[in-house]
Amino acid sequence: MLKAQLPIGTIIALLLVVAFIAIMAFIFLKFSSGANPLSDLLSLFNTGSTPNAPDAAVLESAIQCSFYRCTEGCASDNVKKLKNPTGGAPFDCSSFCNASWTDTGKSDGKICGDNSKNHPVTADVLQTTFNGEKLSLSNVSFSPCIGESTSCGSPASGRPKFIYVEINSVASNTETKKSCMYSSGFQSLIVTSGTYNIWTTSKSFLGDTGQATYVCGV
Repeated sequence: MLKAQLPIGTIIALLLVVAFIAIMAFIFLKFSSGANPLSDLLSLFNTGSTPNAPDAAVLESAIQCSFYRCTEGCASDNVKKLKNPTGGAPFDCSSFCNASWTDTGKSDGKICGDNSKNHPVTADVLQTTFNGEKLSLSNVSFSPCIGESTSCGSPASGRPKFIYVEINSVASNTETKKSCMYSSGFQSLIVTSGTYNIWTTSKSFLGDTGQATYVCGV
């Protein structure tokens, strides 16, 4: 007895439906995390790499400052030791701590979410022959991945411990790809010259499992 077979057109249509559902699920997860879904899709085909640009020493210190003043509080040793990075301009993380900005109203309190966004850590990225300076996870030990964002986030968004840079502030084709948790992202990239506000969320989009830090052009 002959077995019934589906027409080729029907099989193709079913495969297209499955592919469409998979893409929609991917985009939904990206929007939920505060990331840029188009950027992540394009990154799958990105063959660019980060040239040997100068390290963004002050920006990297500012990112760590924002993260540690949120997760450990302003009395943390990690906050106190972040000053005058090698190869960068003078910087002192403690100057971005103020009792009136903390969750407890005390000098050793934490600065997260709206408090962090309203009182960000600031840093300058210098103009170079590479159109900016290199931000690298090699110099920011707490973070598993760098992502790109179309906005500067909200008080409860982003993946745990990710660093998000506004996509308009990233020099084209300088991203070095990295496989990240349930996501694609970057090991390093060049941030274009300018002044940036850095702030850290009160929690991630998954809940109280780790904060995300945003790098926002002024």
